[in-house]
Amino acid sequence: MIYKIYTRCKYCSAEIPEDAIKCPNCGRKQKKITTSLLQIAFILIFTVSISAIIYFCDITNKNIGRIDSPFESRQTQIEKHFAGDGYHVGLVNYIKNTMHNPNSFEHVKTLYVDKGDHLIVKMIFRGTNAFGGVVTNSVVAKTDLNGNVIQIIGREP
Repeated sequence: MIYKIYTRCKYCSAEIPEDAIKCPNCGRKQKKITTSLLQIAFILIFTVSISAIIYFCDITNKNIGRIDSPFESRQTQIEKHFAGDGYHVGLVNYIKNTMHNPNSFEHVKTLYVDKGDHLIVKMIFRGTNAFGGVVTNSVVAKTDLNGNVIQIIGREP
């Protein structure tokens, strides 16, 4: 048994089979809403294209600040020479090599100024002297951007 689905004619409102090309009552041609495979493919391609454009623009915008920023790149290059509680690794190594008891080294504070092609680093630290007393010292050094100590500019006992 086959059941037919009926609808109404858009012009005369008579009940007609859904697959009818013409209305049997008024004879007018029925407009069918058809979506061709080509139309579906076009809509799908359009949607995917727009999604891809939005996605790649978003990635590009995120990368602009992170990768192309000269300040952030330079800042990252400088910061890799500082460790722990903010001490300059190259300067700590230099100081420990000049200390009576390198194991007594205790970092207090480090400050630096970026001078373009080098840094000026001031480090305050504690350590024991030759008599076993704990003393606080500071040293100011010129370092290159690779973390090497170029020159000791000043010391304070």
